[in-house]
Amino acid sequence: MTSITTSATLMLIMARQKGTLTNLLKNLQLNYPPEKSKCLKVLLICILCFPFIYAFTMVTLYARFGPDYIFKFFCYGMEAEDKNKMYVIAWYKYFMYCLLFPTLPNLLSLTYSVSCRICCKYIRQLCIKVENCSPKIFTPRMQIGFVKDRKQITKLAEEIQTVFSETSFIVCMANFMSCLSSLSVIIFYVAQNVVPNIIEILLILSSALTSMLSLFYNAGQIPIEMKRFSQILRDLHENRVLSGIVQENSLVERLILDESTFIMSGCNIIFFTRNGILTILGAILTYGLLIVSVDLQHQNQ
Repeated sequence: MTSITTSATLMLIMARQKGTLTNLLKNLQLNYPPEKSKCLKVLLICILCFPFIYAFTMVTLYARFGPDYIFKFFCYGMEAEDKNKMYVIAWYKYFMYCLLFPTLPNLLSLTYSVSCRICCKYIRQLCIKVENCSPKIFTPRMQIGFVKDRKQITKLAEEIQTVFSETSFIVCMANFMSCLSSLSVIIFYVAQNVVPNIIEILLILSSALTSMLSLFYNAGQIPIEMKRFSQILRDLHENRVLSGIVQENSLVERLILDESTFIMSGCNIIFFTRNGILTILGAILTYGLLIVSVDLQHQNQ
C-alpha cells in the first residue's frame, strides 16, 4: 500500500511539473560530461533491471524454501493446478510492486543526483577560472563577472530545488520508512522464512539506503563547492589588498565577501548536507534498537 501511494504521489507531482522538468533536463543534458555518460547508463540499467532480478529471486526462493501460502496469497487464495502459472502470477506481482517502489523513486533520485552533480561541475569550473586569475587583473569589472557567474549557478540550483523539492522529500521519507519496515520484518517474521526474508530485506535495504544517501551526498556537495568558490574569491581579494592595489568599488567588495551558500532541501524540512548522512544512519539505528527493545519487553511479559 505504501509503495502504491508513494508512486502515485510522485507521478502526480511530476505530471504537474512536466514543463519545468522537461526544460531543466534539456538544459542539463547539453552540459553533461561525455566521460560520465557510460557510468550513468550503467546505473540506469541497474535500476531498470532491479525489478526483474528482485521478482525472479523471490519467486525462486519461495518455490524452493516455501511456504506455498505466498503463492496462494498472490492468487487471491486460490490454488492453481499448474504451479508454473502460480509462479508466473507471483513473478508478475513482485515485478509490478518493485516497479512502483523502489524503482520509480530510484529513477527520480538518480535524476536529482545527476542534476546536482552537473551544478557542482559548473561551480568547479568557475573555481578553476578564479584560481587562474592573478590579483593584478582581478579588477572590479572581472569581479562583477564572477559575481554574475555565481548568480547564474545559484539560479540553476534554485531551479533544481523548485522541481525536486517535493519529490526528494517523498523519496527520502519513503526510503526511510522502508528501512524501518525491513527492520520490523527482521524481528517479527524472519524466523518463519529465514532465507527468503533475509534476501528480501537485503535487497530492499540496499536499494533504499543507496537511493536515500545519494540524495544527501550529491545535493550536499553543492554548498561545499559554493563555500570553496567564496573562499577562493576572498583569498584573491585579500591578495589584491595586500599587494597595495586600491579597491575601487565597495559594493562589489561586499558581494565578493558574501558567504551565503545555497542548501538544497526537501520542502524546507529535510536539508541535504553531507552531515545528514550520519544523521540518517543514526536515526535508522536508533529506531531499530527501539523496535528491538519493544520486542524484548513483549517477550519478557
